[in-house]
Amino acid sequence: EAKDLVKRLLVPRNTERLGSFAGGSKDIRRHPWLKSVDWDSLVNKKVKAPWVPRISDPLDCSNFDDWCHLEDMAARKEAPISARQQMLFHGF
Repeated sequence: EAKDLVKRLLVPRNTERLGSFAGGSKDIRRHPWLKSVDWDSLVNKKVKAPWVPRISDPLDCSNFDDWCHLEDMAARKEAPISARQQMLFHGF
């Protein structure tokens, strides 16, 4: 059932994807794999999270991977645009 849900959510054409029909998000919530979910409790934040990360303050991002190295690589690969290219945007 989980495989079916994922397969129906990952349909390339959004008009054929689960959740895009007349039933909208209800079609997703009614999927057999999600039948045990108490949607009202979830919406009202009464469902206990299966895992709560430890954080030292509201801005603590230590539970996330560091992706800065990718930003550095992208910056090195991209050369600034030339004056001629810049003129294409004049007045934009």
